[in-house]
Amino acid sequence: MLSFEPATTAVAVAGEAALNITAQDRSHIIIQELERELSSTRQHLQTVVEELETSNEELLSQSEELQSANEELQSTNEEMQTSNEELQSTNEELLTVNDELQSKSMEMVRLANELQSIKESLDSPILMVDEEMIIRQSNRALNQLINESQTIIDRSLASTDWRFNIDQLLPLIRKVIRSGEGEELDFRDEDDRSWNVRVLSSVRINESASGATLMFFDLSERIRAEQFIRDREAMFRLNFDLSSVGSALINHDFSFIRANQSLCKMLGASESQIDEQKLSDFLPEKTRKTITSGINALFNRKEQSFNTPLELVDSKGEPVFAEFSAVLVHESSGRPAHVAAQFVDLSEAHLHQKSMLREHQRLRIHSQILSLPRKSISPLELLNAGV
Repeated sequence: MLSFEPATTAVAVAGEAALNITAQDRSHIIIQELERELSSTRQHLQTVVEELETSNEELLSQSEELQSANEELQSTNEEMQTSNEELQSTNEELLTVNDELQSKSMEMVRLANELQSIKESLDSPILMVDEEMIIRQSNRALNQLINESQTIIDRSLASTDWRFNIDQLLPLIRKVIRSGEGEELDFRDEDDRSWNVRVLSSVRINESASGATLMFFDLSERIRAEQFIRDREAMFRLNFDLSSVGSALINHDFSFIRANQSLCKMLGASESQIDEQKLSDFLPEKTRKTITSGINALFNRKEQSFNTPLELVDSKGEPVFAEFSAVLVHESSGRPAHVAAQFVDLSEAHLHQKSMLREHQRLRIHSQILSLPRKSISPLELLNAGV
């Protein structure tokens, strides 16, 4: 009988060796895989670190850019502040220049007035007297004033044949020569002409004598012109106060400067109540904008006149219908002064128109009723038709 034990033992030994080799290979493979994973992890970590470093550098770069932008913004702010200070300085310089221009403008007005006075004096009687009241100089107009064809130089002022009382002029001349300050006097001559004599500041005639210059201005034309203006103003006031049409002078803020009795009666208010109120207080909301826009256009010189139908509200809250017209009144300098307005009362005409409309409606209904068969007419229709 054959024995197989040694062979079985050899196979068993070979199997164990194979198993040991396989376990070692597996360990080796696992170690290699771990090393590969570790290497991959290192590479990944290195990549992450590099990305973090890159991000850090970008953040640092952005921080530097932000800091640079902040510095630029601060610099711009400082430049704006400097520009603001320069603008403020320029504004102050402009104000100074404006003050200088105003001062020069006033000086030019003064010079213009002086030139006008000189121009007037060219045709005005002029003479010069010394302290002894001896006439040293005169012009042709002065000779015409006293009806003298010959020169009156070296003649005593008191002995000259004037057409007015010279006695009141002599002390005035002496006062001017003593004080050096100008004076003036109004008088009438024998022809009832009004004159103004201006005694100008004292002048040096020669080394030993001082004197004064007398300028005579004929006021007759000016007085007549002023009287004409006063008469026209008085006539305007009379027509304004007694007019049957409501009239008012209205200021920039729509307050009443003056209102006549017709307007006060139309609005049911006294003059004192009108003086304390504005035109807008008597306007309903629906017409207030139209009227204020029209009057503002006058003050802004966009329109020369303004006319429109107008609904007012009197002091009792009742509606008042009128035709409103307004024109702008200027000052002598040409600047807008106030608005002259008229209110033509149309309330009765408005009521008459409403009455006519009602009558027309009644007649229309009456005509329609009469055209119907008699049996179809109801008592209510007859009542509405006024039958």
